Amino acid sequence: QVIVQGVRRGANAKSLVARMGGRDSLFEPAYRFEDLIEVALDEQEYALLAQVDGGRTLYDLCMAGPLSAADNARLLYAYSVLGLIRRTGAAEGPPSGGIKIKLKSDP
Repeated sequence: QVIVQGVRRGANAKSLVARMGGRDSLFEPAYRFEDLIEVALDEQEYALLAQVDGGRTLYDLCMAGPLSAADNARLLYAYSVLGLIRRTGAAEGPPSGGIKIKLKSDP
């Protein structure tokens, strides 16, 4: 929970998206249900984790998650650090010069 809260409060969402491989990166679940007990996610945090299925891109997860796109990006980064999700590759689609994610940083 300390890692989740620390990343949520202090990390720059834009730099975290770059660290995670970019907007087209795919992530799949990598946790056991026992792992979730230790992390003690709240309802919104778990709702975002539940959307990670190996088929949705990082962009899709950030935009469709229960929180703002920036907060979703921060949480997904925390999940990857904790080993709850892992990167599986990049989605097929237009070259990276297409649509870009613009995330507002918290003041």
